[in-house]
Amino acid sequence: MITLHYNTGFNGGNAQGDSSHTALLGFVGLCMAVTLIGGLTGTTGNESWMSRLAIRPDGLFIPVWGGLYLLTAMAGWRLWHLPETDDRHGAFNLFLVQFGFNLIWSLLFFGFQSKGISFSEILMLLALIAANTALFWRMDWQTGSFFTPYLSWIGYVAVLNGAFQHLS
Repeated sequence: MITLHYNTGFNGGNAQGDSSHTALLGFVGLCMAVTLIGGLTGTTGNESWMSRLAIRPDGLFIPVWGGLYLLTAMAGWRLWHLPETDDRHGAFNLFLVQFGFNLIWSLLFFGFQSKGISFSEILMLLALIAANTALFWRMDWQTGSFFTPYLSWIGYVAVLNGAFQHLS
């Protein structure tokens, strides 16, 4: 019998046992907090504005965002397990910065109903996520694979944001 082994780079070097589960819950909590805050911004008092948008992906955003943020939490958790390096620290910093930009986009687009400014901001967010995804892939292909759908979805949302701006 031949057994194949491969190195994923996932060695659990920064967490053991229960602390690993705590870290996973922390990443899920962070991602869900961004989802919740962004979602509240998008639903509080904006029903009439949202109903006037020419393109409305009703029923699509909430489940997709939830799934994407779970994958994003898994990427952060895997990153947390990688050996400490300058790349890992840079990836964590970029991870947090892009989440901040994601939250700002929700505030700009839904809260302030500023389609033009939010479009410029989401293009910056897209660049940050692309850089983060590339860094994740370079460090650990599985971590990168968890982040790739998020990059694709933000690209889709950027197209919608641009269409909203163009059609209004």
